[in-house]
Amino acid sequence: MLPCQHSVANAPRVQEQSNFTVELEIGPIQRPVQLSGTALSTLSKDKRVASCLEDAGLRPEQLTADWFIASEIHLGGPRERDLIVQPGGPIPGTPPGEVSQNFCLVGANTAQFWVLRKTPQGFALVVSQMAHDLKVLRTRTNGLRDIRLAAAVGGYYAALDYRFNGHSYEIAGRSSELTGAEIPHDLSGYETAKPFLQPRGQPSGPIRAKARAWIWQHWKTHRLSYLKVRTIDNASEETCTYFVHRSETNDWRVTLKVHRIRTVAGASPGSRREVVEDELLIAEHVQRIEPSINDSDSARVFSDSEELPEAKYKLRFLDYAQRTVGTL
Repeated sequence: MLPCQHSVANAPRVQEQSNFTVELEIGPIQRPVQLSGTALSTLSKDKRVASCLEDAGLRPEQLTADWFIASEIHLGGPRERDLIVQPGGPIPGTPPGEVSQNFCLVGANTAQFWVLRKTPQGFALVVSQMAHDLKVLRTRTNGLRDIRLAAAVGGYYAALDYRFNGHSYEIAGRSSELTGAEIPHDLSGYETAKPFLQPRGQPSGPIRAKARAWIWQHWKTHRLSYLKVRTIDNASEETCTYFVHRSETNDWRVTLKVHRIRTVAGASPGSRREVVEDELLIAEHVQRIEPSINDSDSARVFSDSEELPEAKYKLRFLDYAQRTVGTL
């Protein structure tokens, strides 16, 4: 990020700040701006802000600018002065030993971020999301810059990508990655098979069953291997590659690389749109469980030695904390 500079004649143009973090002592707002009454009125209607005001016994019109810190951003052209807003420090005048009224806007290593877009009618709240970092990207959709929010929670790094649909910002992509997860670089010693691809218009059950049997045998016998599986249903298309390999500590694991295109409801009634989801996960344990609708944690686990046809079980992949990261 660039240091704060003042524009003078013939001076190089200063690039506006596009990266923001909750750790203001590390990544401070370089050129903070004062929030206007119009901007505060828009923020007061946000659910989280409204809840904080209610807890503090304050009316919306009593919301003050010292709850926040803000920076100007140009989502569209140079004439459109939009705002990135996040919680500021403790409100001045907070009595010693008491919690600042804006503390409820902060979470565990995260905080609420807001993006306000300037319109002829005032400000429109286009993004409101808890995160650790916010980045306004150089890429654009329908004329406005894309926005990414990210946070590391529970050993996972997760990000949300927002894009402008012509009327508002909406989530266009999600990604999740276990910290330290990597795909094996050298696959020369790995066994593989022709990708298991579900033909369109046919059920996924036979493909899933074949993939389960293949992966289970290679996991059970500890053989370096990988397999690509693609399935399709009415709401999504998913391609998952399963890598059975050793970790740096010589323990066996399965790394899962998932690419999913999910179809969800669009902004207008009856419309549909796509959301892209990418995951890079690690399973330290693989279990065969009884098939169930919701793959609940209470599902019966079959012993490794029990002989079962692949249609009679599912595979459950568990991470280091025994959390389910995937089923097949």
